[in-house]
Amino acid sequence: MTQAGGPDGRQRRFPADAIPTFRAALQARRLSIASVNIRLQVLRRFLGWCYERDLLDRLPRVEQVPKVKRAPRAPDLQALQAFLARLAKLQRPQITPNARRRRMYHLHERVLVLAMATGLRRAEIYWLPWSQIDVQAGQVTVRVQTRYMVKGRREKTVPLLPFGAAYLKRVRDTFPLERMLLDDGRGGLAIKSPDALTKAFGRHRDLLGAGAWKAVHGFRSWYATAAERAGVPPSQIQSLLGHQQLSTTLGYLADPEGRKRAAVDTFAAGLPALDIGNALETGD
Repeated sequence: MTQAGGPDGRQRRFPADAIPTFRAALQARRLSIASVNIRLQVLRRFLGWCYERDLLDRLPRVEQVPKVKRAPRAPDLQALQAFLARLAKLQRPQITPNARRRRMYHLHERVLVLAMATGLRRAEIYWLPWSQIDVQAGQVTVRVQTRYMVKGRREKTVPLLPFGAAYLKRVRDTFPLERMLLDDGRGGLAIKSPDALTKAFGRHRDLLGAGAWKAVHGFRSWYATAAERAGVPPSQIQSLLGHQQLSTTLGYLADPEGRKRAAVDTFAAGLPALDIGNALETGD
């Protein structure tokens, strides 16, 4: 910093090129945009502290790195079918002799099929007991629990897609004594936490051919994208996903320009035929 105050030297001016240089140095370390912005926020708070104590003659502006909105990564149906086929194959004793690992693959399968069939969040799936899964009625009820607060703090009931209801019925018939969806066979949970669930999937996703997908949340994105392609309105998808804001739901959906075009085409199809040119010529 260079001196710019009175003779006592208390006030100083922060060099104009120091902040861009600092930001460039952070980006050169290949940090994520979020990590760079966190460090820039710390710098901004420190400079504000200095300004409040008259150590700076003016408060420099610290601009953050703009976030790049990426399209949601949702696997297509063909990729999902191939993925689930590999997952089922890895559960065979001939392929995976280790029983504990076979069990982990089976739990992954439960989580991912349920995420595809309901669009639930990973924590909602993690804490889900079998008592809240009604395979006959084809629905899942998520309740507010002491260990996990549902976002929005409201109980919600989500219908199951048919393939999910059929799959969970087979699992329930095979393991009738389990209490939790991710039961360890002794009444507890086989995975320590929702974060541990994500890490466990991350360790196996390359082997399963899912290296480009965003862990469990990618299958929630698939649910939203598949519902949109089937013609479900975004407001209904918002209700199914449990979002309080429609803007959050739209972030899960791909091709916003395509949605606009489809909306205008639907609107135009419902309009009566209008011959505007002829009306202008005749003055009618």
